Amino acid sequence: MKNHTRKNTKKWTLLLAGAALLALAVGCGEKSEMETSAVPVTESSAINLEIETESDGAEATEESTVEARTEEGTGSEVETTDEEESSESESAETEGEESESASSEESISEASEGKTVSQIYADVESQVALQSMVQMPDDFITNYYGVDMASLDSYVFAMSEDATSAETVIVMKMKESEKDKVEGLTTALQMVIDEKKAEMQNYLPEQYEIVNKSEVKVSGDYVYLVISENADQITDIIENDIQ
Repeated sequence: MKNHTRKNTKKWTLLLAGAALLALAVGCGEKSEMETSAVPVTESSAINLEIETESDGAEATEESTVEARTEEGTGSEVETTDEEESSESESAETEGEESESASSEESISEASEGKTVSQIYADVESQVALQSMVQMPDDFITNYYGVDMASLDSYVFAMSEDATSAETVIVMKMKESEKDKVEGLTTALQMVIDEKKAEMQNYLPEQYEIVNKSEVKVSGDYVYLVISENADQITDIIENDIQ
C-alpha cells in the first residue's frame, strides 16, 4: 500500500514537473514572439519618423528657397525700377541741358545779329517823344534822294510832318552783298541834311542849329541819320540795338 502510494506520488510529481516545464516553455515562446513582433513595429515607426522628418525638412528647404528666390526677385525688381528712374532722370537732365544749350545758342545768335530795323525804331518811339513822325514810302526816298532800294535789307525813313520841325530818324541796313554801295547811301543821307538846312536857315534858326549838328553815321551794315533836339538819346538807342 505504501509502495503504491509512493509510486502515485512520484508519478504526480513527475506530471507536475512536466507541466511546469511545459508552461515555462510556452511562456518563453510567447515572450519570444512578442519580442519578435515588437522589433519590426519599432523599426517601421522609426523609418516612418525619419521619412516624415526628411519630408518636413525638404518642404522647409523648398519654402526657404522659394522665399529666397522671391526676395531676390523683389530686390531685382526694385533695383531695375531704381535704374529706370535713374535713367529717366538722367534723360530729363540731358534734355534740360540740351534745351538750355539751344536757348543759349538762340540768344547768342539773336545778340550777334542785333535787332531788326523795325525793332530799333520801336525802341526809339517808346523811349523818346517824337514830333508827329511819318514813315516815307520807297518812291519818295528814291525820287528825292536817289537811294537804290534794291541795295537795302531793311530800313526806316521817318520825318516829322510838322513843317516847323526838322526832326528826322533814318536807319538803313545794307544787304551783305551790297556793302560796296555804302558810300552812295551816305551821300544820299547827306542830301537830307543839306535840304533841311536850306529849309530852316532863314525861317527857323533854332531848327537850323539842330540840323547843323547832325551827321550821317555808319556802323557795320547800318547807315543812319538822326536830326532831333534829342539826337544824343536817340543815337544811343540805335547804337545799343545794332551791336
